[in-house]
Amino acid sequence: MPDIKPLPDDAEPLGIDAAHQPAPHPASPNSKPAPAPGATESQLGPKLLDAFDDDADFSKDPEVEAARTGKHASKLRPARPGSVDVSEPAEPFITPALGPAKLWFILGGVLILGATIASGVHAARPFLAAPLTIYNALLHTATGLGAVVVAATLARKQIGPWDLGAARMLAAVSAFLLIFNLNIQLVGDGKWEETILASLAYLAVIGLTFRQTREVHATLVISHFFLWLIIQLGSQLAVWSAANPVPAAPAAG
Repeated sequence: MPDIKPLPDDAEPLGIDAAHQPAPHPASPNSKPAPAPGATESQLGPKLLDAFDDDADFSKDPEVEAARTGKHASKLRPARPGSVDVSEPAEPFITPALGPAKLWFILGGVLILGATIASGVHAARPFLAAPLTIYNALLHTATGLGAVVVAATLARKQIGPWDLGAARMLAAVSAFLLIFNLNIQLVGDGKWEETILASLAYLAVIGLTFRQTREVHATLVISHFFLWLIIQLGSQLAVWSAANPVPAAPAAG
């Protein structure tokens, strides 16, 4: 006869007693599983209000404030810790204003023509001075574009349309050359009057067309001056080297 052992106290009932036990209710689709005994708060996942900032001001609506003040709603919405600040794109350095690039190219061409005529009339060698004036206008328009790149980079702005920047710089350089090649002679025979008036004309065109702050304008003008100075020093060194050749060494007897 087999040895029958008694069941433990926590054993599930079998047979007829199991049929009297209540059946478990089916779980609804939206119900969440009950947390396991001993589960911590970090294991249960984030709470409903954890996504809200404790220091956020909910008394003002950003959209209403934007309509009242005229500012963008993203600028009025406070930044939350850990959020990524999506700022607006930087303003271009060359802004489309005061006419298209074609207009300024035409104006620059007219000013170059006037500067070429003035240099040919008042120069001792007109056939050499006229093409040299055109060459300087085109060369320092290119150095002016280099100065625009430097100023835009230091100001942390996008450059903008290149053709419009080149047209405006051509007009500024041509205005300088036109007045510089005039023979004013108010005080003596030097070029002091022409240089001062030509510089003022250049600054006026730069300030009218680019419309930047004083600091940015100063950066643009100083950068252009240094690029011009580098070109002039290179030209003077080339002329001096051609005028003073190295004497040949005497032949050995």
